[in-house]
Amino acid sequence: MPDVEAVKDWIRFARMDLGAAIYLLGHNPLPIEIICYHCQQSAEKAIKAVLVSHDADVPHIHDLNKLLTETVQYESSMQLLSKQLKRLTSYAIFA
Repeated sequence: MPDVEAVKDWIRFARMDLGAAIYLLGHNPLPIEIICYHCQQSAEKAIKAVLVSHDADVPHIHDLNKLLTETVQYESSMQLLSKQLKRLTSYAIFA
């Protein structure tokens, strides 16, 4: 059974990153790399929320396309996001 509270946490964190990106859009000069980083983080956390909602293991990775590969087995329609996620992945910080 999925951990509903964990799903809510992932969604809350995703919304905070999206909110930060939207807030930064009002700055001049526009910090585009930081905005894209927060968008990447928001997408990553939202995808991880989907995985948790299906009681799946959440890999400790930042590559959105690899996360998407894990997710489409539960939500096939998410494959439509592949092109957009590929562009955002490059803004993740890889350790």
